[in-house]
Amino acid sequence: MASLQEARRELWKSAAGLTEAQLDARIGEGWSVLGNLEHLYAMEMFVAEALHGVLQAPAGAAVPPKVLAGLLDRSVKYNAPPSGHPSGRLGSVEEARQRLGESLAQLETVFSSVPAARQDSGCSMAHPVFGVRSVEQWKASGPAYARPYGPD
Repeated sequence: MASLQEARRELWKSAAGLTEAQLDARIGEGWSVLGNLEHLYAMEMFVAEALHGVLQAPAGAAVPPKVLAGLLDRSVKYNAPPSGHPSGRLGSVEEARQRLGESLAQLETVFSSVPAARQDSGCSMAHPVFGVRSVEQWKASGPAYARPYGPD
């Protein structure tokens, strides 16, 4: 989990010093910084809850690793599910920090509860773009997913 925690530190470092106006400003058709933070929170909570459910099910077949390079390419836009769209629920960076602390704790709890025998296989969940991924790939992609959300 160190890399997910490192990504979170980088995220907060990149947001430090931004004014409320900068946090709320939309860039083109994209989401604001706070909107991106809200999306990240929603997606982390969804993944944590869904993987928790997957862990309650019997082990399945091994899943071959997927190439996740597209996850890092922010020039390619994907449609987030409606539950992942920002709705203005986060009113400040302090609230975002609190909520993202909650989602990080949820992810850490889920990832640390995966038995070693199910880390790379037997425990998987579908991603709407990248297909079925093992819990290990979900864990590995978390830091990559979080890093682009800080302002440049």
